[in-house]
Amino acid sequence: MSAKAIYKEELSKNFRLTRDLNLEKYTALQSIGKTGPYDNKPLFKGNFDGNGHTIKNLKINEGGLFTNIDKSASIKNLTLDNAIISIKRLYFPGILLSKNEGTIENCRVINSSITSAQGGTGGLAGINNGKISKSAVINVTVSAENAMQVGGFVGFNGYSSGSGNIDQCFVDANVVGLANVGGFAGKCEKGTISNAYALGTVTATKNEKIGGFVGGHTSPSKLENIYVNNDVKADQGGAVVGWKGASYASIGTVINGYYNSEKMRPAKEMASFSGVIAKTTAEMASAKYLNEISGNTQGVWTQDVDHNNGFPYISAVIPPKTETIVPPKAPVTFVICNYI
Repeated sequence: MSAKAIYKEELSKNFRLTRDLNLEKYTALQSIGKTGPYDNKPLFKGNFDGNGHTIKNLKINEGGLFTNIDKSASIKNLTLDNAIISIKRLYFPGILLSKNEGTIENCRVINSSITSAQGGTGGLAGINNGKISKSAVINVTVSAENAMQVGGFVGFNGYSSGSGNIDQCFVDANVVGLANVGGFAGKCEKGTISNAYALGTVTATKNEKIGGFVGGHTSPSKLENIYVNNDVKADQGGAVVGWKGASYASIGTVINGYYNSEKMRPAKEMASFSGVIAKTTAEMASAKYLNEISGNTQGVWTQDVDHNNGFPYISAVIPPKTETIVPPKAPVTFVICNYI
């Protein structure tokens, strides 16, 4: 049996981390599942359990930790810290993986970056056609200045014939793309993103087609119980959703969506979405707003002064503690005089 055949056989097995990994010394790593420079088949068919551990200092060119995972596959209970991903040729790249057809649960990408020349770039995944839940992207830079469909969490949700579902997740990222740029997702075509929020900044270098949550949002895609508290930097787009896309007949649905009216947003809206509501900073930090963003759910959202600057957050995905600003001490004045 060839080495390549043995490798593919291994990709159908189950794996469990037993300790943290530091990959700083490894400079020639390839993505799990990669067998060629343009191979985008869902090769990983097993289950990868991070067991609550962290992989640090992952550095890969042309791919994230995984390429694509099959419908039967899963990745769970894993944190990637200080990953640096650089992409020139690979389509739909993400820091954790490129294309998800399976299940991702309880995963985090923190203190990391992805620089890409290709469309469909995301902080966690390039494309989601499966299920992602209870996961987060925190303190991450997603930079694809000359590419479209760029998102802080995923590039695409529900791509082509696929339908993606994301629930109980959040992103805090600096996202830069050409157009169809969103704080959470670049473009949503099919499926649902629910109980999620986006922080950070979003920038479109083409100066249009940008949204605080999603850049392009088309029917039958749905957003529900979501909010944005980020700066959206472009002249045209939307505080929550940028537009529906030129080739689509109808816009997607937004149910119970909010944005912070005190943050930067495009001066010209490219599309009108019902279900989008403006709130002030004080309103979004109020106990009343916790009930509003929760919608029909119970126990999914919570709120306290120690996390997320007092804004609601997902109970299952606790964000870092809010940094306490210590006021400077009062200056001490010394009086010098001659002693006689």
